[in-house]
Amino acid sequence: MRTDKSRHRAAGRKNGMAENDERAASEAHAAIAVGTIQPEVEAAPPANPEAPASPAPRPHLSRPRAARRHRWRAVVSIVAVMAVIVIGIFLALPVPPAQPTRPAVVLIVPRGDGVECARDAEWAPDSTRLAVLGYAHGCPEVSGNATDYTGAVLVYNARTGSLESRIAPDAVIMRAASAPPGSVIEYSGALWSPDGQRLAVTFGVTSVGPALAGVYLCDADGGHASVVLRASEGSASTGMWDLQTGAYISAAVPAPALSYQWAPGGALTASTPLTAGTVPAVSQPTAIGNPDGGVSFSAWQPAIITRRAPATASQPEVGGAYVLSTSFAVWSPDGRYLIPSAGMQARIPSADAPAPSQATLAALGLGNLPLLPVRDRALQIALDRLGALAPNQRGNAPMLVAWSPDGRLLAAQLVPSELSESPHITHHALLIYDCATGKALIALTPDDSNTPTEGPTFVRWSPNGARLMLFDNQMGTLTIFGRSKIPSA
Repeated sequence: MRTDKSRHRAAGRKNGMAENDERAASEAHAAIAVGTIQPEVEAAPPANPEAPASPAPRPHLSRPRAARRHRWRAVVSIVAVMAVIVIGIFLALPVPPAQPTRPAVVLIVPRGDGVECARDAEWAPDSTRLAVLGYAHGCPEVSGNATDYTGAVLVYNARTGSLESRIAPDAVIMRAASAPPGSVIEYSGALWSPDGQRLAVTFGVTSVGPALAGVYLCDADGGHASVVLRASEGSASTGMWDLQTGAYISAAVPAPALSYQWAPGGALTASTPLTAGTVPAVSQPTAIGNPDGGVSFSAWQPAIITRRAPATASQPEVGGAYVLSTSFAVWSPDGRYLIPSAGMQARIPSADAPAPSQATLAALGLGNLPLLPVRDRALQIALDRLGALAPNQRGNAPMLVAWSPDGRLLAAQLVPSELSESPHITHHALLIYDCATGKALIALTPDDSNTPTEGPTFVRWSPNGARLMLFDNQMGTLTIFGRSKIPSA
């Protein structure tokens, strides 16, 4: 009996425990149901003790933060692609060669290259070359032997001073002129064609027969040479060549004026003609223009200024007069028409000196010269400097003047009247003036090669205004002053 009861109580306790376990499980399931909704999870496969442990799951990002990260990655990718494209473009571009350092001063000694008498030196339109015209054995007016007159044109690299080509025009000219033995070629000037591809050399031929005048044309290296000729008129010509037909057009150059323009059809016209009775008004100084290929140009081209004074002691020094002389060739912009000799001789009344009397002008032979105004303050200062020389220092010493292409600077050199075995370089200084104020900005001195040459001294600005050339015959050097030496107005 007891045993049955004991078994009955044990079974009851066992059933109670089962009920309690079932109740606890139900409560736990209810607790889970009350919390957050859990995703459905598949049954995990049996664990493999040899398999590596799985990495911990990454934390879940909220949608705004993930969107920002995606946008940032897109921006970085676009920037990277653009950088690659830009770098590729730069790598594909050709790399320009390194530019050599340009010297501040370039020195050329024409005598060392066979020219002992320089007649002219002219810049090419691109300002990179320089043509020097002259003779190999002295000047015709100095040498006593006509057979020594050997003409030459030297073309230099203006940046380095190296000789690029040597042109000998004598044989072509003599053959074209059918000149007999003993004939002499008198060269006067050289200039470049407007496109910089050709050179023109103006000349005259004297012989036992009729005198001739003409133009020698060739490429910059001397190739494709040709000559146009005409009978010389025995005086300064006022005509021009039609290089297309070879015809010479007489009286085609207008009277002296302040400015000139090329009109359609090859006519050169003048504005503000100059007269002997009235000084034209001075306008605001502007660019001087280039007669070698320019559509228009002014009278203010490179010139020589001298002060003429009476020879008799009875006349006061203040009675002198300033005379400006220019001579240059003109080439039309289309390259068809060429004027071998243009320019003028005119008197400049100085504002700082009394005007000479009519008697003084008549005694000096200057009564009929046209009158030029004083262009700018720099020119007035240059005239004052020339007039301040003592009579025994003045002699026939001229002052060379040249305006920069923009008309803002004036280069002036007072040329000593006599050659000296040991010239003082400071006496040959080239002064640069501000045209507006007359202030002297700098004094440029040429080098001395100790090999004086015959012929004139001349000053030329490059067409771009970046360089200034001085050929000093007493120094024997052609000096090119670079941009760093040229002051700004």
